[in-house]
Amino acid sequence: MKKFRSFGGRSYHRKPKVPNLGVPSTGGNLGNIGNIEEIFEKLQEKIQGIEVEGNAGGGVVKIRMNGEYKVSDIEVDPSVLDEEDKEMLFDLLTAAFNDAVDKVNEEKTKLLGDLGLGDVDLPFP
Repeated sequence: MKKFRSFGGRSYHRKPKVPNLGVPSTGGNLGNIGNIEEIFEKLQEKIQGIEVEGNAGGGVVKIRMNGEYKVSDIEVDPSVLDEEDKEMLFDLLTAAFNDAVDKVNEEKTKLLGDLGLGDVDLPFP
C-alpha cells in the first residue's frame, strides 16, 4: 500500500485497484450471492449449448462434441476403413477428437470473454 503525505502531516492510503470481472460486487456482504449463482447457472447452460465439430484428414473423420466434452456423433469416410491400416484410422480419430476438444475450449474462452470473465479459471470443464 502506498502512503501519500498531504500538507498538514496527515497520511492518506490508497487502496490497490481490484479488476472488474463483470460479476456484481457483494459490497462486503453476502447478499448478492444469489446473483452470482444465477450468472454461473446461465453460464453453465450456455456451455452445455456449445456444439463443435472436430475434423481430421481433410474431413474424412468428423467428431461432434458438446461443451461438456461429450461426443454426440462420429463420421468416418468409407475410404479410410481399410482393415490393413487400422493405425491410420486410430490416428485420424485421435486427431479429430483433439481438434474438437480444442474447439470447445476456444468457444468457452470466447463465452467467458464476452462476459468479462476471460482471465478467470472456473471450476467446471
